[in-house]
Amino acid sequence: MRQNILISLATCLANFAGVASAAVEKIAPSEAIYRAMEAELKRVAALDVKGLAKPYFVQFTVQDFVGHQVSAEDGAIVSSQRNRGRQFADHVRVGSPELDNTNFMAGGGPGMGAARAAMMSGGPQSLPLEDDELAIRQAIWRAIDGKFESCVDALSRKAEYLKDRRSDDRAPDFSEAKSVQVDGPAAELDFDAPTWENHLRQLTAMRHKSDAIERVSARLIAQAANEYLLNTEGTRIRTPMSRVFLSVQAQGCSREGVRRTAERTYFGRTTAELPALASLLANVDEMVAELDKSLSAARAEDYTGPVLFDGIAAAQLFEGLLANAVVARRRPTGGQGAGGRDRGEPESRIGMLLLPKSFQVFDDPSTPAFGDQALAGHYLHDNEGVPGARIQLVNDGKLVELCRARTPLKKGDVSNGHGRRGPGGMTIPGISSLFVESSEGLSAEELKAELIDAAKGAGLDYGMRVTSLYTGMPQERMQRQVRAMRRARGGGGGGAAEAPSDPIVAYRVYVADGREEPVRGLEIGTLRPRALRRILAAGDAPIVLNSMGAGGPGMATSVIAPSVLVDEIELTSLETERENPPILKAPSQR
Repeated sequence: MRQNILISLATCLANFAGVASAAVEKIAPSEAIYRAMEAELKRVAALDVKGLAKPYFVQFTVQDFVGHQVSAEDGAIVSSQRNRGRQFADHVRVGSPELDNTNFMAGGGPGMGAARAAMMSGGPQSLPLEDDELAIRQAIWRAIDGKFESCVDALSRKAEYLKDRRSDDRAPDFSEAKSVQVDGPAAELDFDAPTWENHLRQLTAMRHKSDAIERVSARLIAQAANEYLLNTEGTRIRTPMSRVFLSVQAQGCSREGVRRTAERTYFGRTTAELPALASLLANVDEMVAELDKSLSAARAEDYTGPVLFDGIAAAQLFEGLLANAVVARRRPTGGQGAGGRDRGEPESRIGMLLLPKSFQVFDDPSTPAFGDQALAGHYLHDNEGVPGARIQLVNDGKLVELCRARTPLKKGDVSNGHGRRGPGGMTIPGISSLFVESSEGLSAEELKAELIDAAKGAGLDYGMRVTSLYTGMPQERMQRQVRAMRRARGGGGGGAAEAPSDPIVAYRVYVADGREEPVRGLEIGTLRPRALRRILAAGDAPIVLNSMGAGGPGMATSVIAPSVLVDEIELTSLETERENPPILKAPSQR
């Protein structure tokens, strides 16, 4: 079921901070939580106010978790804390599956805030740690008090909006799902805090004598939880979850004052599934060396031509372009595009060629690992209590299906177990573990030769190879994304325009002799998912990208994809405000 166990840092720290321990911590299942959820669920479901719509579906979830968070910077621990807490979220629908309070964004004025709030699930709220049933019920009551009124108001506004609009072919707001009853074993967290504090000191130590590298930092989150889901359809699920997420970042500054950040992320269900320390150290050293080389490289010129997205950059490209193109996200009622018309609905793209014919794409939440790498997108039941299922999304290059939640695009649609909790607690369809495969995979040497041939055929002196994209979301990237969406508004099919992250590490690959020259300062132009049709070749060695934000903030996903050569991509010299380089060298650089 719900796989989003890496709860936000701020929320976790607010619950508890104590002394870290190396002992295995087991979270005993709590019948008090179940009893309190059942009692309040029945109370909300039984609400009957004369003249007002009744709740027809109510769902409660609770995460009962324990975790540790360790942060380090430049070889020293910044913080190390144990976290213990319980978090509650609710989802209330009033009206009927044909027309309810959700998925509505029209109108404005004073009531708009309530309508928006009612459209989404309730955000996480803290519950008592002790198994006091009355205290837990009180906390649940406080979390949902006033929700019914907001839901009824949203439904009323939505019905009024639809009154004078054609809606005879409108899809229902909710689809049926079979009830599920599962009681899993207790969750356990095995975490040795002193050992991992020492690891993070070593990973962030300033071993790299460089005038460009200013900071190396790391954050590790290890967490386990029992998650409870209960709804009025009879679904009752308790699932144990365990997750470990490690992020290491290096920040540097070029001689012109342009700062760049490189990152490596690692995921496992336990710390034993993370790479060994020696491997982590080697990987971080490689990342820092690549960033250092990039920061001191020659500034790139504008370029249009073939680009080889190599290694992790390919998985990042698919995450940016494909992850949102294969989900059945319905446009909210009243949320039409330019001219009041709905354009580019996901289902209208089914049957379209999305990739070359050699490509197959499927999404499979049931797969826990790929080779020896754990997959962050793994789960057994989604956020709506529906069993996760493997879905063939692209067959011979054509889009044949979408990742669906319980909000249908048309009458008769049902969920295929891809309801994921997104922004504000709202459940939306999203990928889990997205597998991209090509039946015509080439070796790394063959891919480079194909890049050189493509650049030569285009009359260019060199082609471009990109090995890493920026994984963050700085303000200028957000602004470019807004501009891209505005330029694309009212455009044709093929999915929404994207503004992919900037290349962090890129090379010119010269046609004459195959030599590679690092360059810096590039920005990828606006792209649509249909750009993937222009893939000329693919590699034979898939790379795993585990992340916490492909489908929405905090949404754990995995993308497994090979390197790809795209025949024409526009890369422009990055225009950004520069800071003055430091006047004094950092102590680590002296």
